[in-house]
Amino acid sequence: MKIFSNMSFSLMGFLYIIIAGALCYILPIPEIVKGFLALPGFLIIPYLIGNIFTPLNLFEDNVWQSKISRGIISWMLGLILLVVSAIIFVKIFPIIYYMLFILVIIAVKILTRRNHPIGNQAKILKLIKTNYTEIIILVLIISFPLILIKGISTFPLNYMVDPFHFSISAHQVMNHSLITQGFGYFPFIEIIVGIMSIIYNINPFTLFWTGAFFSYSALPVGTYLLVYQLSKNKKFSLIASLLAIFPAYYKATWAMVLNTLFLKFGYILSFPLQYL
Repeated sequence: MKIFSNMSFSLMGFLYIIIAGALCYILPIPEIVKGFLALPGFLIIPYLIGNIFTPLNLFEDNVWQSKISRGIISWMLGLILLVVSAIIFVKIFPIIYYMLFILVIIAVKILTRRNHPIGNQAKILKLIKTNYTEIIILVLIISFPLILIKGISTFPLNYMVDPFHFSISAHQVMNHSLITQGFGYFPFIEIIVGIMSIIYNINPFTLFWTGAFFSYSALPVGTYLLVYQLSKNKKFSLIASLLAIFPAYYKATWAMVLNTLFLKFGYILSFPLQYL
């Protein structure tokens, strides 16, 4: 435990990417397990890239001064840089060389930059103890739509059409270093999913299935933190989190109802045909 307390978040994140990615190639890990192992990469890799270009004194004497705020801004900056530089880089070199270049830059920056140890485990535990009720409610808010959605979409398939389109584009990024701008979207999803699929030796369909656990967790948690920062009211922040994820409840519920009714009506209509 003392070893981890003397490590920085950047170093721990980088080691996780390297070790987890290597294990996914070496060991016969089930596909769905690799999908969950890849989820932290959606946070870690953009954060590490953005952290390279975020000045250490950016938040001094500023209302946004905090480790969480710095992490969020570093993640957003890294996501933009990762996608834009990939679009430029793959016009000259294969995507695998781009990924190796990114990992080398991150490693050099971590080794040459003065790291800030994590430490303060007592403060983290105290924060959890004083807010355990809100944490439990947030977990419940996140869990219900996931149960509904995953109940009607068998792994690794999705009940929506977009993941199929994005998976095709992600395969083009992985296999041919080809980035297309189809379907009316900027290709950041295809690029991120393609890169994660290469690192973790995984099929893009798997990432789109497990990715719901990331997106449906990030939205209510982010909404709670934002509203609480503005209102300092925990109850109001929880209500805002529930409203933020309500469209997922609505869509999943109707999809489940239609799916169930379709199967039952299909069975009823096909029943007389058995006697023809």
